[in-house]
Amino acid sequence: MRRVVDALRAREGMYQNPQRAIKLMLLLRDELGHAPFYYTLPTLLRGRSPSTESVVDRLRKAGLSVSATHFDGQGVRFDSGEEDPASLLEGLLNPSQSR
Repeated sequence: MRRVVDALRAREGMYQNPQRAIKLMLLLRDELGHAPFYYTLPTLLRGRSPSTESVVDRLRKAGLSVSATHFDGQGVRFDSGEEDPASLLEGLLNPSQSR
């Protein structure tokens, strides 16, 4: 992936939207090695839809390995262990509520 990103950056003038391609390559790189399944935020959070970036950031700060998905703007991949993913996410987004 690194070589593809480097090649895109070196030849930016040849492509119509190189930054979009670079962003996709970096997202794919981050997604590698994560759980094979993903969750959509509105499904986990019963219709609520915070920004994917903020959810990824909170999960990382909680020590979880997480990535956004390349094919769903509201999709995230993470392993919640034995804890229910929806409960885990609710607890991180609403720390005042007990899980």
